[in-house]
Amino acid sequence: MYSLTMGLQHELGISPVVASFGPGTMAKVKELGVVGFGWNRNSNIVRIIQHGLFCKGYNGANGYGEYSAVTTQAVKKCVSTWGFPMAVSALRADRSRHRSSDACSTWTPT
Repeated sequence: MYSLTMGLQHELGISPVVASFGPGTMAKVKELGVVGFGWNRNSNIVRIIQHGLFCKGYNGANGYGEYSAVTTQAVKKCVSTWGFPMAVSALRADRSRHRSSDACSTWTPT
């Protein structure tokens, strides 16, 4: 999970990268805006989300780098399993729900 955090930081332009998800990383994630079905601003960030889902036991992709219906469903299952309310399928960053060791808690429902 640390490597995924560091990969995300690299994609967000944070340097040097570190193995923790702190306020600087969260601020950059929030700058991404809504991340959900069809989001395609950075396919590497989508791959990081998908691989985080895979690490937690969810099939997050049928085409890596593409935020598809499969990714959306995996995120819904993940946030439901972790106890987050799911208002809509589009997700946004929310520091109050973040736990550094949980890939799913990085992306919480709006």
